[in-house]
Amino acid sequence: MVENSDNNSLCQIPFTEARLIYLIDNELDILDFLEELFISLNFKVKTFCDCNEALLNLRNDNPDIIISEVKLPKMNGLEFIEYLEVNELKIPIIFMPGILTEEIMLHSNTCKPFAIIEKPFDFGSLFSTCLSALGYSQKEVNYLMAETINLL
Repeated sequence: MVENSDNNSLCQIPFTEARLIYLIDNELDILDFLEELFISLNFKVKTFCDCNEALLNLRNDNPDIIISEVKLPKMNGLEFIEYLEVNELKIPIIFMPGILTEEIMLHSNTCKPFAIIEKPFDFGSLFSTCLSALGYSQKEVNYLMAETINLL
């Protein structure tokens, strides 16, 4: 429970509905690790080894958030986010590059990912960033982070 600042009553944070996360990375061990963690936290997860695969699935899905490596075969993460923007698909994307290059930083000034979290990352940071991208207030994020520590 978190105190609702509007009327000082307690309200239950609506975290029971499963949110869909797309995970895109060409490192299978990272995909498996993140998939297992997010599923244990009541998320629906779809994993992809490249952005083209994810694009094909976007026709049938409406993911709530996308977490993607930047350097990928075929279409890279920068091209992927440009596609989303050109097609007016308003899905928050979090980049998790292995190496944060100047190209990524410059490009992110125009394509505006929700966040960039460089590998190796702390899962707590990634999870709190996901919650923020999903629209949770800082108070709700803090509460859910405290509860999550007990689950993991």
